[in-house]
Amino acid sequence: MNIIIVLLQVLLFFIILWISMFLAAFAHELGHVLMFQLFYGSKNWYITLGRGKTIFKFRKITIKALMIMGYFNYKTEHKGSRFGYTMMYLGGPLANIVFILVLIFLALIMENYQMLAELPIFISFTRSLFAINVYMTVLSLIPMKHNIWPYKHYISDGYHIFSNLIRNTD
Repeated sequence: MNIIIVLLQVLLFFIILWISMFLAAFAHELGHVLMFQLFYGSKNWYITLGRGKTIFKFRKITIKALMIMGYFNYKTEHKGSRFGYTMMYLGGPLANIVFILVLIFLALIMENYQMLAELPIFISFTRSLFAINVYMTVLSLIPMKHNIWPYKHYISDGYHIFSNLIRNTD
């Protein structure tokens, strides 16, 4: 009987982790979309969340089974400003920062009303969501080109921002 409980706890851990990673990646990519639409005025974009086999596709959003990354793709006819380009790539990390602030606010409210002891699953969920958002924010802001799977050929938001800021304006 104890082995079943342990297996259910492990399963619950992975479900919470997957949902947390999905929500953090979704918020991040929507931050890019918001800034893209704000600065470019185009609706020609799509986002992909995860890697591997597609489990859900709806118009401009694709969700894949292995929730380890997400990416935002766009097409536009006009180049836009350097500021707009920078803000488009900064939109993802900013969305994660807003998500982190909302989670902190939620935790403070719950602590104030002494609700935390009654909701251990919710505590695990918010902690994992908080940690993943912090990790995603920091990792995406570091300027780098990745050479290892699953991020091979992936360029971080920080790299796009840094490259844009040091680019000549000729």
